Parts: sequence; C-alpha cells; structure tokens
Amino acid sequence: MENNKDKQQKQSLLNSEYLQVFGRVSGWIIGPVIFSLIIGKYLDTKYNTTPWILCVSLAISFTLSMIAIVRISKKYMDK
Repeated sequence: MENNKDKQQKQSLLNSEYLQVFGRVSGWIIGPVIFSLIIGKYLDTKYNTTPWILCVSLAISFTLSMIAIVRISKKYMDK
C-alpha cells in the first residue's frame, strides 16, 4: 500500500512541476521567436531593409529567451 502512495506522489509531482517547467521554457523559446519573426518581416517590408531588422529582432529575441530560460532553470534548481 505504501508503494502505491509513493508512486502516486511521484506521478503527481511529475505532472505538475516538470510540466510547468517544460511549458514555461517552451513558451520562452517559441513566443519571442514568433513575435520577432512577425515584427521583423513587417518592419523590413515597410522600410525596405530586408533582412536586417529581422536579423536584429531574432538576435534580441534569442538573447531574451536565453536570459529567461537561465532564470527559470535557476529557480527550479534551487528547489
């Protein structure tokens, strides 16, 4: 009986904490990149600067994503 409770606790921990970390990290990878692609392409076509604004916006989004992922991972590693 104890073994079953331990398995349930581990399973609920897996479902909650690990999925939260996965969701947050995935969001920080996908969200800024998609946003910068849309804004960068729009501004490039508007100002006829293809592909410079897109490249700069992707570099900024990559940097922001890495900073956020490091912060998230530090937070969960401290737990």
